[in-house]
Amino acid sequence: PIEGWSIFIAPTEAHPEYFAAAQPATTQGDEAAEWLWLSQRCCAQQSPLSRGHLEALPLIVDAADEQRCIGAICVAHSPQSQRSADSQLLLELVARYVGIVAFTAVVKLASQYRDIEEATEEAERAAYENAQLHVQNLVLDNCLSTLKHETLYYPHRIAQLVGQLRQQPLSEADERAAIATMAESMAYYRGIFATLSACASRQLSTIAFRRSTISAQDLAHRALQYLQRTLRNKAFDLRLTTRLPQNDVAITADAHYLRILLEQLIDVALTLEQGGELRLEVEQEGRFVSFRFTDCRRTLSAEVLRNLFHPCALTDHEIGSDSPFFKGASAATTSATAAQRQLEIDMAHLVCKQIIREHDDYAGLRGCRIQAQSAQPCGYSICFTLPLGTYTHS
Repeated sequence: PIEGWSIFIAPTEAHPEYFAAAQPATTQGDEAAEWLWLSQRCCAQQSPLSRGHLEALPLIVDAADEQRCIGAICVAHSPQSQRSADSQLLLELVARYVGIVAFTAVVKLASQYRDIEEATEEAERAAYENAQLHVQNLVLDNCLSTLKHETLYYPHRIAQLVGQLRQQPLSEADERAAIATMAESMAYYRGIFATLSACASRQLSTIAFRRSTISAQDLAHRALQYLQRTLRNKAFDLRLTTRLPQNDVAITADAHYLRILLEQLIDVALTLEQGGELRLEVEQEGRFVSFRFTDCRRTLSAEVLRNLFHPCALTDHEIGSDSPFFKGASAATTSATAAQRQLEIDMAHLVCKQIIREHDDYAGLRGCRIQAQSAQPCGYSICFTLPLGTYTHS
């Protein structure tokens, strides 16, 4: 009879070392280490080994028209048992079967997972490089246009001076003056070219925009999670209602920037400590996806809505304690506190405006806009548009 057994799978690039044992209760730690050592030696030598009452057999399988040892199985015989030829043959058959099962369930599966991981990493790397190249090309196009505009005069002027020196007989003084003018133009041309090239290089290194394809459902889900987290320490209940297309739509955008935009809008809504409803509506409009974020609790005037993303245009009474964002606030809200909170709200709206502007510049489709509108029957809405992306379901 067999008192215990263990299986050892040799490590490969696709998976680490694997060892499992069903040992008798009397097995000590040193004996367990001996099982592993014997299994490792058996796998390395690819031949059966025995030591005392322990016996290890290699797990050999046929893979790719060759025999491959993937590990070893070790059994502990009872000290009183007598081994026969039939029992040894049966043990070898068991080792053969265990080797096939282990190769299919561990080695091949790990290789498949590794192939999937490598393919996923390669796809992510290609998408990242494509997004980087897209942004860099936009920046370089702008810089090259500036170079062409700023330096168009100088090559033409230099060519004129060279033509005069070749075709017209000039006095020595005129020739020296023409050469000096040409040298000055060339020096200035090289200088402005180097300056603009350095500016382009610095601009490329500072741009943080990362274009990717984002699911509208995922974006709405993250906004709901953020609202739930921020409401934990609040004394009022505020719910977010979402209305999304039946078929999920994708957006070509920077995921990090969009999360910041929605978080800023939610933070502005939370400055009014009052229960109610927020709405997030998403709709496809041609080559764009429109978002409408509505706060049903606040009603703002047409002038405030028109200048919401231009806070400098607001009058003094609209940025102090009389601000429409703090109507109905508690008496404890002083003018200084209201002014500070109004500044935070203005900064949040400016951040949202800049994020949409970044997408208009780098997302690949001009026409991204953000604006504030009154909502029906009450409240106000922040509406913004982003380019429609291509979403592939896995």
